[in-house]
Amino acid sequence: MLAYHDAKTMAKAMREALAARDLTISHSEALEIVARQFGLATWNILSAKIEAPPTRQETIIFERTAPIVRIFDVAKAHEFYLGYLGFTVDWEHRYGDNFPLYT
Repeated sequence: MLAYHDAKTMAKAMREALAARDLTISHSEALEIVARQFGLATWNILSAKIEAPPTRQETIIFERTAPIVRIFDVAKAHEFYLGYLGFTVDWEHRYGDNFPLYT
């Protein structure tokens, strides 16, 4: 996912892609287009957001998480996660005998 700080790179990539098709726009035009892609009216507004210190929400973005919890007793782990917490098993996999169980 692209963030505000990627705006100048996006503008440069757009200009290069357009130039390959014999279309030319100025750098400032590209920056204005990128600002609109972020849902902002002008480059000045986007620029202010880039220079502002990141908020807690902007520092880390998790699209999808896959926690890995090390356990030593599969039966006890199933009792806790499936029985007590109500999780379900979608899949299980071992790479070989005596390898960890991924579930």
